[in-house]
Amino acid sequence: MWLTKNEKAVLNLLLDDANISDIFIAEKLKISSQAVGRIKKRLEKDIIRGYTINLNSKLLGVNIVALFKISFNQSIENFDVSSLEKKLKELPEVTMMFKTLSGSHDYIFLASFSNLDDLEKFVTEKRNGKPFDSFFIIKELIALPNSCVLKKSEKNLLKKMIDDCRTKSADFK
Repeated sequence: MWLTKNEKAVLNLLLDDANISDIFIAEKLKISSQAVGRIKKRLEKDIIRGYTINLNSKLLGVNIVALFKISFNQSIENFDVSSLEKKLKELPEVTMMFKTLSGSHDYIFLASFSNLDDLEKFVTEKRNGKPFDSFFIIKELIALPNSCVLKKSEKNLLKKMIDDCRTKSADFK
């Protein structure tokens, strides 16, 4: 991917603070705020998917983070992988989900809970009249207190990837 020097700088500043003003970015980069607006508009077409805030989940009551390694139960009636993937992704507790390369229906996902009782309820609660384990086979479950989370950001990786992008000269047509 090719980015201009100013596109790289704008992305890095937005990664540090998505709420930063165009005027502040313009002052920092010594360009006009209109130029910043054009750069952001161009980046929003391809790279920027949206702006968000970073909340303190612990203060909001998230005290347990659980890593699940699962397989879909292929013996269920009307087995449909995409439907099961969708159901799993829609659960509010599921914060990240990965399809592994180790098997055709193996997944790893992270889920967050207020306490161990909520985690137990998540695993045992019936959905569509059936318990969780009728859809999914839990191969491994690791539950940790939120205080054990040492890093929860890909910001530094993204900054490295931005810096590693080839630089092109600006095109002001």
